[in-house]
Amino acid sequence: MSNTFDLKSIIDISNKKSLEWGMAQKRIEDILTKFSKHGEYSDTFRIELEDELRRMWSDLETYKIELEMQNDELLRAFRDAEDVRKDYVELFNSSPVGYLILNSSAIILNANQRFADMIKSELAYIYQKPFQNFIATEDISDFLSRFKSYFKNPSDKFFELRLNDSRGNVIFVRLEGIRKSISGFAKRSPAGERSRSDGYEREPFGGYDATVKSQHSEGESGDSELEILLISLSDITLLKEAEEEKETLKNLLLHSRKMEAIGTLAAGIAHDFNNILFPILGFSEMLKDELTQIQDIDILGQKDNLDGLTKGEDMVEMVQSIINNSLRAKDLVKQILAFSKNTSTAVSPIYLNIILTEVIISLRQNLPSNIRLVDIIDNTCSMVMADAEKMHQVIMNLITNALEAMESKGGGTLTIMLREDDFKESCPEIGSSVNGRYVCLSVKDTGDGIAPDNLSRIFDPYFSTRPKFKGAGLGLSLVHGIIGSHDGEITVKSAPDEGSEFKIFMPRHVPSDEKLLHPVKKRLPRGSENIMVVDDQTYITRLLITMLKRLGYGVVAYNDPKAALESLKERPDVIDLLLTDMTMPEMSGDNVAKEAMQIKPDIPIIVLTGYSEKLSPQKAQEIGIKGYLMKPVSLADLADAVRGALDT
Repeated sequence: MSNTFDLKSIIDISNKKSLEWGMAQKRIEDILTKFSKHGEYSDTFRIELEDELRRMWSDLETYKIELEMQNDELLRAFRDAEDVRKDYVELFNSSPVGYLILNSSAIILNANQRFADMIKSELAYIYQKPFQNFIATEDISDFLSRFKSYFKNPSDKFFELRLNDSRGNVIFVRLEGIRKSISGFAKRSPAGERSRSDGYEREPFGGYDATVKSQHSEGESGDSELEILLISLSDITLLKEAEEEKETLKNLLLHSRKMEAIGTLAAGIAHDFNNILFPILGFSEMLKDELTQIQDIDILGQKDNLDGLTKGEDMVEMVQSIINNSLRAKDLVKQILAFSKNTSTAVSPIYLNIILTEVIISLRQNLPSNIRLVDIIDNTCSMVMADAEKMHQVIMNLITNALEAMESKGGGTLTIMLREDDFKESCPEIGSSVNGRYVCLSVKDTGDGIAPDNLSRIFDPYFSTRPKFKGAGLGLSLVHGIIGSHDGEITVKSAPDEGSEFKIFMPRHVPSDEKLLHPVKKRLPRGSENIMVVDDQTYITRLLITMLKRLGYGVVAYNDPKAALESLKERPDVIDLLLTDMTMPEMSGDNVAKEAMQIKPDIPIIVLTGYSEKLSPQKAQEIGIKGYLMKPVSLADLADAVRGALDT
């Protein structure tokens, strides 16, 4: 006998043996009939009867052996079938994708263990439940609107759904299906009980008249067909997360490229802009000095015919305003360069509105559609002394918290405001220890708000109102620490379901331009040495000549660096110091310095630059350059640098 499971051949053999057994029974009946007709038996009849009975006995023995063999074959076939069933169940349950069998009402007739694991549930809970019970609320209506057509023709399309597991987590799945018509469909419960699909009667859902009717009509014993949908569900949650991460990285890359482009643009603008500012600041300082001397001898005040003109003291104030704004522009260029290159690592005078504007531009690109952003930025706010990178971190932390607070409410309004404010008037509850004008940054949301019991603890390390494992609780603690280290204050106002408002108060920085309103006069260091000036811009060489001559120095100026070096070769003993621009079309300042030191090794050199990525103060010092000045340069800074280089 073959060990191969062939149900059809086994059934054919069984039918044949049944037929032969029936024929043997018929022969026995015929013999008994003959026997009953004869009262007395002849020897011939007795011999025939014995022979017939022996043949029948032999046949029955043969049938018995064959039936025993057939029984063994059926037993082996049953075992093979059970092994196949177990293999199928193992394969079905351990598949990498979830499998479901749905009827036309989307009732789950069967499911594999993988699907149960996906939704973190038991098979018994899934069995005979509507599939929509496991779909995320946001996708139920979409599923119901598409299921009827999908059931009729699923083979040429698929769609994606979000499922909810038993712990409330969202799972993204890709659903693909095949429609089948099965006769006498048998269902098996998760516990293993098997029954016919007869008598299924379910209430339709979702507006579909898709009740599965009884499989056997009255008086019928035959099987009828059941329309089912075999679907596979692939978990694509990690793929979705990877796509989101890819999109985030793409946005970060785009942002990085934008910032790189801004940095390149800022570098070019900085050089030209500082060159423009240099003569404005330099000539303004000298003009102010001239007007101050005129004011001291009160020439204008003694002329009756000049009463309609501006007085000397007013002129000084006007020129001082030019100087102030030039210095503000200088500080602004420094901050733009530092921020666009993301190189801020120390406290320096900065404008918060620049950082805030950059954050808002980036935020608008990634803001959810259900969030409305309102920004009220006063660009005239004073500077603050801060680390730009840390202030960026503070702003992003507050904005992130605000967005998360509005998630559960399905959106809201985020208001960001920057202005100057009086701390004592705005926050009288803090007390009189902090007072005066401050730059105030406000981040306000319309989210859930903070419970009164938690309000006093939100700045504590590791305290968080977020669900477990969602946030380390260090955000506001770090914010509080950063603001405190900058001598600022942070306040919060909040109430449940009314949102929250965080305010940061940073002390105003009094920059050098405001200090110059009442400058402390000091005697500038002077000298009589000869200085060679090299700059490709004629108006800058004119300014440097004027400034240096005012300090008592002899000056020779060149707009062509090669001509300047030729002159130095001819008269090396005449020139006591070289003052050169860094960025020039013919030759860069560092190369001018190197060739000059080959001509005269002990010559002191000062490099003057609007902006240069090529030469830093450290590199300049390494190659022997004595001074490094960033344009625009005040007369006092120039005097100190020149005297320092000559006296070293």
